[in-house]
Amino acid sequence: MIKDNIQVFEGEDVNDNMMHQFMKLMSFLELSERQDYNPREFCFSFKDFDGRPINTREQKDTQEFLNVVFDRLEFSMKNTPQKYLLQNVFGGETCSVMICKGCGNISENNEAFFNLTLEVKN
Repeated sequence: MIKDNIQVFEGEDVNDNMMHQFMKLMSFLELSERQDYNPREFCFSFKDFDGRPINTREQKDTQEFLNVVFDRLEFSMKNTPQKYLLQNVFGGETCSVMICKGCGNISENNEAFFNLTLEVKN
């Protein structure tokens, strides 16, 4: 049953808006004395490509999950004053420089990112 993004989930009315649930999760982690949060409502609001809540029993790649979450959050904020929020808070930029050994020509390529793969020693 859906009414104004509210669905019945496990006998409770739950706001089905992923942005709302993400904000609720982050607010709780920021403002609470607790160090944990039950993400059940966020998981319910995070739908797969068929519109069903994700299966929390399936293991997925964390980097892939983060990219999907950020894509969806960016999409939901694209026509708002907060459209650059994720890039400003979590984003960065890498610069690749190529120097031609023959002529000395320098080419730079800047690329935005939300996560980096780093080698951890030991």
